[in-house]
Amino acid sequence: MIIMSAQYRINIVFVSGLLILIGMLGAGEVNGQNQKCSAGVLVTVSGTDVEVSNVKAMAVNDVTKKIYTSVLKKDMPYFASLPEGDYKITLSKPGFKHSLMQSYHDCTYFKEGVFEWSAEMY
Repeated sequence: MIIMSAQYRINIVFVSGLLILIGMLGAGEVNGQNQKCSAGVLVTVSGTDVEVSNVKAMAVNDVTKKIYTSVLKKDMPYFASLPEGDYKITLSKPGFKHSLMQSYHDCTYFKEGVFEWSAEMY
C-alpha cells in the first residue's frame, strides 16, 4: 500500500486539472480558427459580359494584413486556400486600370467550381 501525504494528493489534483485545462484551451483554439476554402474571381470588362482572362489578383486580409496571391484556374484568378474574413482584392492586367474591391470571404456558401466574387476591369 502506498501512503501519500495530503500535500502530494493536492499537487496531483492540481497538475491533473491544469493539464485538462491546457488541453481544453488548445482544442478550443484549433476549433476557433477560421475555415479555409478556395475562392475564384470572375473578371469581366466593365459594363459587359466579356471575360478578362489571365488577370493577377492579390487579397489582403483586413485583420491580419496577410497577403494571398492568386493562381490561374480556367484563366481566372483563383485562391486555393483562403481563410474566411474581410479582404481587399487588387486585380491587375496590362492594358487595364488596376481594380480594387472589398469583399467578405465566407466558406459556408462555398461550392467547388463556383466563382465567389465578380469583378469588373476598366
